[in-house]
Amino acid sequence: MSVDVIGILPNAMDASDVFEKFLSSEDQEKQLILQTCADILMNICLFFMISIIIFLINELLKPDSQLRSSYFALITFGMILYSTFIIGKDIGYIFSDIDIKSFINNLIQWYMSLDLACWNTFLALNRATALSFPVGHDRFWTKNLTIFYCLFVFGFPFIVDFKTFFYPCFWKGFTTNCTTFQLEDQVYASAWTMAHALFALLITIVSLTYSKSKGFDAARKVECRLMFQTVFGSTMITLFAISQWLSVHFFSKKDRVLFIQFLGISQFLSAFYFYPIIFVLFFARFVF
Repeated sequence: MSVDVIGILPNAMDASDVFEKFLSSEDQEKQLILQTCADILMNICLFFMISIIIFLINELLKPDSQLRSSYFALITFGMILYSTFIIGKDIGYIFSDIDIKSFINNLIQWYMSLDLACWNTFLALNRATALSFPVGHDRFWTKNLTIFYCLFVFGFPFIVDFKTFFYPCFWKGFTTNCTTFQLEDQVYASAWTMAHALFALLITIVSLTYSKSKGFDAARKVECRLMFQTVFGSTMITLFAISQWLSVHFFSKKDRVLFIQFLGISQFLSAFYFYPIIFVLFFARFVF
């Protein structure tokens, strides 16, 4: 599926002009500050993610651990995957070659914008089946199926947007023809992200309603915290997708103030997404 942004971007400029001509020096500084703050938040998050990975791997290797479950296996998989990309983004800053730096940045931004919401959806599906089908939940989340789900999450961006790899703009630094490509891909990723996030919210609400109607015990502290993570995470992803789309919209309108604001908001929301998971895992640990 391709999103036509010619109508959205009737006056698409040279990508090299995005921050040089479209934005003043003052606006460029604001954008840099927002990006730096978002990167700092993400790297603080990285420290906790690595701690969680070590803790969860240790728990998953224990045969009698109460955290030895498909949900925490999914969490561990996602934390390893996304922490690797965060580290990769940091490493990308050390390269002086603009093509290498652009490719690393493009790859990470493309992958996480499509994949994060997919991972969140599977976390929501896991909690939804645990609430709605407490007896048969394990049949949907066997070891082999969980491995399959993880592989699907890993490959999701390549499945839905493999065409991106055939564009020179993805592999090289931005050229005069790449602005439309970049924004087209952002709109496309936002649509997928929004669909995933709304679906995750829907199944969470439906599972809670169904569980309550059947009289299942869904009021345990840990379960409530896990559901809080799902709801909050899906909400953050929804807002992230909206902010991404609005940044493209206001770019097309040449409204640099709102473009900067919504681009910055989207960067902060992507950084904040992991914090509810960190909160839940660090506090839920003491309840088990």
